[in-house]
Amino acid sequence: MKKASLLAMMSALSTPEFSLKLKFDGNTLDSSGNGLHATAFNNPTYISSDGGVTFDGGLEFNGIDQYVKVNNSASPLLDIGTESMTLGCQLRSSSPPSQCGIIGKGVYGSANGRYALWITNNSYQAIIDLDAPDSLSFGSPYIDNIWHDMVAVFDRDNGVINVYVDGVFVNSQSMNQPAVNRQTEFGFYIGVYGNSNGTQPSSAGGYFKGGIKNVFVKKAVMTGTEVSNVFSNF
Repeated sequence: MKKASLLAMMSALSTPEFSLKLKFDGNTLDSSGNGLHATAFNNPTYISSDGGVTFDGGLEFNGIDQYVKVNNSASPLLDIGTESMTLGCQLRSSSPPSQCGIIGKGVYGSANGRYALWITNNSYQAIIDLDAPDSLSFGSPYIDNIWHDMVAVFDRDNGVINVYVDGVFVNSQSMNQPAVNRQTEFGFYIGVYGNSNGTQPSSAGGYFKGGIKNVFVKKAVMTGTEVSNVFSNF
C-alpha cells in the first residue's frame, strides 16, 4: 500500500464519527473522542434498570429544575456554521410538559444560530434558526413511557429538514437561507431550553419530564438507513 493511501486511511480512522455522543451510562462524559463532556444540574437520576430489566443508561429528569449542559458548548463542533447536521436522542415520558426543551442549542425566543429538538404547544418539533426560524412539527408527545428514537437531519445542501421517529421517516420541510453561516456560544442543553442569550436555562421554565439517553450530534447528513441503525451500537 502506498504511504499516502495509508496516511489517508489512518486519518479517517482517527476522525471521530460524532461531534457529540452522550450515553449517560453512569456519567455525563462525551464518548465521541472530542472531549465535549457535560455537567448534570440538580441531580437527575441515572437509570440502571427499566421495568425490572438491567438497562444500558439514561437520565431521568423531574420536569422541575433538572438538566444537563455541555461544558464547552461554544465548541465549533456544536455550531451550525454552514454544514449539514444530524441531531438525535432516545427518550421516554408518561407526562411531558406542553412546552419544554429536549436537546440542542434551544433558545427561548427567536435567535439566529439555534437548533433543537423540543416540545411546543404539545407537539414535537425540530427547529433551526438561520436568518429566520424553520420549525417542523411531527406529532404529539408520546405518553406511553416507552423509549422512542428521535432524529432530525438538517440538510443544508438541499435546504430541507427530515425527521425520523423510531427509525422511520415521518416528515420533511424546506429550510430558508440554507447557505447562511451561523456560529454561536449558546449553551447545548439536555432536558431544557436556554434563555434568550443561551447562557442558562430559561426562566420561563421548559424542563422535560422523563428519560433521555444516547444524545448525539453529527456534522453530516445521515441517510434513512444510517438513522435506523444509529442506536443499535451506540
